[in-house]
Amino acid sequence: MAASLVTDDSPESRNKLFKDAFRIDAVRAAEDKDALKAHKPVIGKPLQYPNSAATKASIEEHMRDARRQLGLGVVWDHFNKKVPEWTECFKLMKRMTPQWSERANMSAVRIVLPKSWDLEVNNQNLEYVDSATGVLQKLRAAVDKNPSAIVLRGQSKILVKVADEIVRYCKEAEIYELGEVATSDYRTRQLWPTIENAPNGGASLPDDHNDNIWVHKEYQPHLITMPYEDIPRPEVWTRDNFEHYIASLVYGRLPSHLAIPFYGQRRINGRNIDTDGIRIKLIVDAFEDPAARPFITVPVLRMAVSMMTFRGGHRASANRLVQLAEEWGIPMDTDIYNIMLEGYAHKRDIGFFYGFLRKMQARYFHPNIRTWLLFLQLIRGEDERRQVIVAMYELGMFNHAATRRGIADVMASLDSYAAFKAGRTLKGFLADQKERYGEDWLATDGLNDIITELLRFHRTEDPRIGDCKKLVKIHTDAGRRIDLKTINIFLRHSALTRDWDTALWAMSLFKEAGCEPDQETYTALMSLSVRTRSPHALGTVYFYGVLHRKLKKASRQMLSKVLLGTHHDTFWRTWEHQPGIFPKDAIPDLELNKIPRFFAVMSRIERVILDRWVGYVPIKPLERSLELAYRSNDKPMHHQLRAGKPIKVQDLVVKLRRVDGQEGNINVRLLGRFDPFRMIENWVEPEPRQDQESSWVDPDESEMERKPKKESESTTHEAQSLLPPERQPDEPSSDASPSAGTPAS
Repeated sequence: MAASLVTDDSPESRNKLFKDAFRIDAVRAAEDKDALKAHKPVIGKPLQYPNSAATKASIEEHMRDARRQLGLGVVWDHFNKKVPEWTECFKLMKRMTPQWSERANMSAVRIVLPKSWDLEVNNQNLEYVDSATGVLQKLRAAVDKNPSAIVLRGQSKILVKVADEIVRYCKEAEIYELGEVATSDYRTRQLWPTIENAPNGGASLPDDHNDNIWVHKEYQPHLITMPYEDIPRPEVWTRDNFEHYIASLVYGRLPSHLAIPFYGQRRINGRNIDTDGIRIKLIVDAFEDPAARPFITVPVLRMAVSMMTFRGGHRASANRLVQLAEEWGIPMDTDIYNIMLEGYAHKRDIGFFYGFLRKMQARYFHPNIRTWLLFLQLIRGEDERRQVIVAMYELGMFNHAATRRGIADVMASLDSYAAFKAGRTLKGFLADQKERYGEDWLATDGLNDIITELLRFHRTEDPRIGDCKKLVKIHTDAGRRIDLKTINIFLRHSALTRDWDTALWAMSLFKEAGCEPDQETYTALMSLSVRTRSPHALGTVYFYGVLHRKLKKASRQMLSKVLLGTHHDTFWRTWEHQPGIFPKDAIPDLELNKIPRFFAVMSRIERVILDRWVGYVPIKPLERSLELAYRSNDKPMHHQLRAGKPIKVQDLVVKLRRVDGQEGNINVRLLGRFDPFRMIENWVEPEPRQDQESSWVDPDESEMERKPKKESESTTHEAQSLLPPERQPDEPSSDASPSAGTPAS
């Protein structure tokens, strides 16, 4: 696909190139048949469901994949390179991977020669001639941080002969065995000379020599309240403080609301702030400090690379760290390369995936099971995936339960789609998977994919929610936890189907899962509240989201349409149906200091809430307060509306506690509604929109009651103003107005 590309090499020009490449619209993408055919193994094909909405979602997902691949093609073309076909990558993987039974025969040794020896060996293949037999054998040599040392990789029996001959000619040489996984330093296995008073015949370190063992540490993500540059950087590096400094940058995250105060200066591209780029630069600077080089270990390197490889344009920095680590002689393993490959698989970039495999090949590293699973994840075509699985079987990888479980994870979506499309029940499908992949095949990622497929097959006449709940119970009864992604899948589906029962059930899983709502959770819940005409639930979700600072742009836009009377659903254009989002005593301040521009409405409202309750958080979890708001307020409100009665429900109260644990809990009554006429300067009420009809269906209404409304009934609310009915424009504001259908307190 051709694109108008800039030719200069300035950063702004390159950024424009990358942005334009991925802005290919769906129509243009669909028209480029040749390109779509070429990318088919990586993008798969759209799936057909009995549910039209699910089919549409599958097509949209397919087109997003297509646009991504076409965009990558444009970028590669700009650099006069071509995206390799999947078969090239597949053939390379098979060439690089030995039979699993032969892997035990592969090994690596580190040979340290006297400093007087003049040794110039770069990363390259070597030929070794056995002095006894004259047989030529191939080895792989790699540089080491010690200029008189090399690392040799090859078959174990050959390396033994090489070591014997080196010791024969140089008694001063030191030889160390290297493991497949770099969990310890070079002295963990010393083969020559033997260590006195050491176990294992002198080949292992004594018990008191434990300072060279790299112990795995679990760090937890946490929020920081200072600029990344202010994180203390030690003046003198040690192994412990280097690891601590890198961990602080990797796991410490700046909250979004502090980004502008710390980094809000104007930039070329506006106020978009790449805070990840700031901390990644600090990480790279620390690694490149010559004084820190002796203290760089594989776990710290893995920690840094794992963070960078999933940060968009910063994979190049991760690649550079890997390259520098090789040059410095840090013992590498396949797991380090897999971290980089996982980033490329995540972004569906087969070009870089192939290039990094070539780098592995050049350094004599073999793909392991994880590498093959990442390749399987990268490929989306069903036939192509089957070929990859056959290759894994032929290489002897199916003897490991981890292989079968990993394949089941990746294939869960296609397997479940094929089964449910053919009419298989959940019980039958689970039996098929057990026979196909063995016991304990179901992991969290596979669970999420199967739930997604079940929900896409869900219809009123063929409900699948019960099957989803059974599947979750099977998973948790086996002692495994679900994750936040699982809950969010249910919440997004509930928003689409206006299903409060499923949403409340899904939120009841938070405690068991040991997780908290995130931005995606709040977006789904706000969508559910708006689509089901639940103002009290909407006010509750918004209030919690503001206090916890977990609202995305999409969430704010949804509420903005409701507050400004521009939502296409006429229900929200009536004053009595507006959500209560703050207490009534906050209204005078907003009316006295009006908002100058309508696009500053949401930020101003959030500032009012945050300034008033800084240092406070809700006592009850979101799921409990939301259930009360919906069942005690919104459901009775809809019953009253259907009966033609005046709205009269309980006040919406949120209890807050101090974050510091001190006494001073308060009750907040969300009775204050936003009044654009009183709170925005020069407000002009928008014209009622009639181009979009509301497709709202009352979730509590029976099928017999769901009759099509007459035209006069469907537009009843359009004639009603968003202004409070009890006030004319020239009247002063009063606390007598009820809030979102609640009596005044």
